[in-house]
Order: sequence, then C-alpha cells, then structure tokens
Amino acid sequence: QTQRGCPVGCSYCPYFLSQKNKFRAKKPQTVIKELQYLTKKFGFKEITIHDPILSLDIKRLKEICDLIIKNKIDISWQCETHLNHINEETLNLMKKAGCTKMSMGIESANPDVLDLVNRRFKDWDKAKKIINFCKKIGIKTRGYFLLGMPGDSVKGTYMSIELSQYLDLDEANFNLPIPIPGTDPYNRGVKL
Repeated sequence: QTQRGCPVGCSYCPYFLSQKNKFRAKKPQTVIKELQYLTKKFGFKEITIHDPILSLDIKRLKEICDLIIKNKIDISWQCETHLNHINEETLNLMKKAGCTKMSMGIESANPDVLDLVNRRFKDWDKAKKIINFCKKIGIKTRGYFLLGMPGDSVKGTYMSIELSQYLDLDEANFNLPIPIPGTDPYNRGVKL
C-alpha cells in the first residue's frame, strides 16, 4: 500500500471507515525503495498495489512509474483505480512501468443505486473507451460489481450484468454488499 485515505466517499466502502477521507501518500522515492527491497531481498516478480485509488494523484503516479523505469525495476504489478482519474497517457506510462492489470469499481448500472450510495461516476462510454485502450496496450481489466445494494432491484441487477458484457472486461467480479458496521448499508439495515 502506497497511500491511505479516499476522498471519494462511497457510502458502502470500508476504505472510508478504516482510513477516512484524508488522502495521505508515501513519497514516490519511498515507494521505489520498497520495490527495490522486495525485488532484491525476496526476488518478487509480481505485486499488487492495494491502494484505494492509485491514480488519485496522477502526478505522483507518473513519478512512481518514471522512477520504476529509470531504476530498471523488473516487476509486474496490478492496482485498483477509479475510471474518473485515468487517461491514455497515464495508462501507457503504467504499462511501460510494468502494470499488467487494473481493477476498478463499476458497482452498478442502476442510476438510483449509484445516487443513493454517493457513486458519482456513470460515464459508461468513457469506461468502455478506457477498457478498450487497456486491451490494446496489454493491461488486463477487472471490474467490481455489487448486486443488491440499497435501492437495487432485479431489473437493476440485470442492468449491471448487461453493463459488464458491454464493457467487455477481462474479469467481472459480482459480489453482494457486506453491511460493515458504520457504512450506510449497515445503518439502513439497523433502522429496519
């Protein structure tokens, strides 16, 4: 993990509970030292950067990628990001620096659900364009979907499945929401 905190604040997300919304990040040079340690000391060839949104600070992400390339760190990595914080230029640099897979929360195609849980990204054409570009340059894509969130319906569930087909992700993970104490789904359940 190279950063903590997520200011996006989706109401179902445990990142917000455990890390709050204040963004804190390691300096790119610190990230590089850690990668060098993992590759030299333990021979790691692949890692997952498990940040809430690796691309939240695009300038920082680019600097990390540049330093991986400059220091010739031979490692493949995957990350989680947000489709609103990524572009083709950054994706090209990420690929050059060893990124092999990018995961993103799609969550639901049901606009009522997205509004209810404070999920503001709904530009599926932009998502499709980014996913297609990832395929073109060799970055695999994984989308996370939550079925049965507050306000969802059978029709909304089918909409989400159809959206996953439209986006043509390499992987689509469908899960049920976990009402973690402190999240909006939990609080709504307690009130019932």
